[in-house]
Amino acid sequence: MAMERVVADSLEMEVPELVPRDSTLPVVPNAATAVIGMRRSGKTYRLFQEMKRLLAAGVPRTCLLYVNFEDDRLGEVDVRDLDALTNEYYRQFPAHRQAEVHLFFDEIQNVVGWERYVRRLLDTERVRICLTGSSACLLSRELATAMRGRAIARELFPYSFRENLRSKGVALPATGGLPGKNATSRFEHELAVYLRNGGFPAVQSLSVIDRCQVLQSYVDSVLFRDIVERHHVENHTVLRHLVRRLLESTGSRFSIGKFHNELKSLGLGCAKNTVCDYLAYLEDAFLVFHVAIHSSSEKRKQVNPRKCYCVDSGLVCACLPPDRLDSGHLLENLVFIELLRRRYQLWYHVTRAGREVDFFGIRPDGATVLIQVCADMSDAATRQRELAALDQAMDETGLREGTVITLYAAEEVALAAGRVVRVMPAWRWLLTGDAETP
Repeated sequence: MAMERVVADSLEMEVPELVPRDSTLPVVPNAATAVIGMRRSGKTYRLFQEMKRLLAAGVPRTCLLYVNFEDDRLGEVDVRDLDALTNEYYRQFPAHRQAEVHLFFDEIQNVVGWERYVRRLLDTERVRICLTGSSACLLSRELATAMRGRAIARELFPYSFRENLRSKGVALPATGGLPGKNATSRFEHELAVYLRNGGFPAVQSLSVIDRCQVLQSYVDSVLFRDIVERHHVENHTVLRHLVRRLLESTGSRFSIGKFHNELKSLGLGCAKNTVCDYLAYLEDAFLVFHVAIHSSSEKRKQVNPRKCYCVDSGLVCACLPPDRLDSGHLLENLVFIELLRRRYQLWYHVTRAGREVDFFGIRPDGATVLIQVCADMSDAATRQRELAALDQAMDETGLREGTVITLYAAEEVALAAGRVVRVMPAWRWLLTGDAETP
């Protein structure tokens, strides 16, 4: 495909309508911005949103060049074609060498040598560059190596609850106000749907059967395109067994040693180091995440099991039978992903008495928080257990406040020594909590 046609098609393309995402893209002088995340999370449309923002700010359309390197019409593209692309663009718009041009390169990792080309553009032209790449080839740590500090990565997750409501046209509560009973019931209903369906944009309007099939295909795509093909994994059986066990363990501690013993009992030969490698591949592909125990001792962090979470509760619901699903664990998974969106550093905390608090977090501003997740606190024993764990953790960490996130309950509980626990329904925390606009 001639580069003249690529440039012409790009400038003729109308930016599609979209559901605005809440995160902003960082702007760092002389550095590219990379949008990374699991497949089908909406990275391409995040580029389109940035294009719309620039157009609304008065940037001429001819200063925005978008190229999708997975377009089959391009054929096999090499770095010389990239040079031809920008040469053709500036041939058509020579005056733009004196202006700032915004280049949007979608799935650029398909071009061998792209990183040298991008670095050279940053050094020689007045450009701002936004990249996306599949999690197979444009991971955050690989990006740091390829770009040598000349790129800033921003993770994009599936829709948040707020974005999910926006996609459905549901009105959000006014800032600082509490909704009435009708709106509260609507938010509670939408949260239950969101827990089950998840936040991947393309599945929101699908039937139950179609949604499950599509979400299962997302998992298969990660396994085979991002892991098997890329890392030349041959033991597909162990890999699939590991994924299933991780999804079943969402919100729970996962022991590599116990899993390795389980494999041996099933007659599945696999070295423990190989299991560790598979876990790293899955986390690199943004399918699963792991949280270590909160401790100043690195040894304690290493010897204790990590808690595992999935990038989206909809994937868990689509891949497991209903009798293996737990609403409390799904809610905890939802809270975890939201905390990642808010860019918290996270651990789980175990008190000296052995009680567990789900999250000890450090916010981007440096403040520390303790968060417990409990779907239903109506049972007296459950209530006492959750509050006692937070009370002990606050005593050990010196914090004066803790939070319990539930499905429905809301109250404020005064504890000993002036400590306070705020009990919040998840929908309210998701919509009016301490979320920042990243």
